[in-house]
Amino acid sequence: MEDIIQNMVKLGQELDKPVVATGDAHYLNPEDAIYRKILISSQGGANQLNRTQRPDVHFRSTDEMLELFDFLGADLAKQIVVDNTHQVADMLMMAPSGPR
Repeated sequence: MEDIIQNMVKLGQELDKPVVATGDAHYLNPEDAIYRKILISSQGGANQLNRTQRPDVHFRSTDEMLELFDFLGADLAKQIVVDNTHQVADMLMMAPSGPR
């Protein structure tokens, strides 16, 4: 997975596109995983997640995200976790809204 991420960052740099680290959050706190487990379990065999081990998908703080991406080095991790995230958010705020 680290190789894939490193390749995506390299491609973003080559294409001059900001690469942003995002999370696949399904619940706010780690201890809330039990509620997702109950929901998925209630669906029985119809839900393929019942046949696999589920990853921890809680909302991660900035520090947690920086730690997860520290294999890129501190500066690059900060760029994709913090700086580029703000850049994309700013681009969205400045984008013209749709038809009125």
